Amino acid sequence: MINSISCEILYRRNRNLPIFISLMYLGCIVFTYFLAPTYRKGRKLYDGLLTDWNMEDCIPFAIILRYVMLFGAIFIIYGIFKLTLSIRGEITINNDEIKVDYRNQQFSIFPVSEISNLFIQFNYIKKNDIEPRNMVSGNNNIIAFKHKGKSYRYEFLLQTLEEDESFRAIMDYWTDNNIAYQHKTVLTDF
Repeated sequence: MINSISCEILYRRNRNLPIFISLMYLGCIVFTYFLAPTYRKGRKLYDGLLTDWNMEDCIPFAIILRYVMLFGAIFIIYGIFKLTLSIRGEITINNDEIKVDYRNQQFSIFPVSEISNLFIQFNYIKKNDIEPRNMVSGNNNIIAFKHKGKSYRYEFLLQTLEEDESFRAIMDYWTDNNIAYQHKTVLTDF
């Protein structure tokens, strides 16, 4: 019996840019706190930069800007999660071959007998599919190998219990047929 699974290939963008954008946005929010006067229990603690610059007329706008930016932080956080991970294509793994279908690019078939340095990071199924895909990176699975001297690495997502069981069966088949691979997991096996 040939076991087979088809999963989405995930593409994880560089995380430095979203972190930089987040820090810049946070810096802008902090800056808005220095624009207007700060009061605590009816006592003025800080005059604010707008008072120092003789721009007291702009203080209400600075306060509104502060709250708008705080509210906008929700959308910034959502955008960061949305932009850092995207679906790049589909990978089909079975007992004898790995097929990769990139959207708008290419279709490749890699016979398992011709690949070397097969590495699998198997983290099992995603427990809660309503959370953004990249919030818990441990739910994503990785398969990496060399074929004809070129290295390939794909991150994919198992979303159902059936896919999880099929992938386990494929790995068992590879073990029984002496196909060398390294296996690693970061989650506990239930």
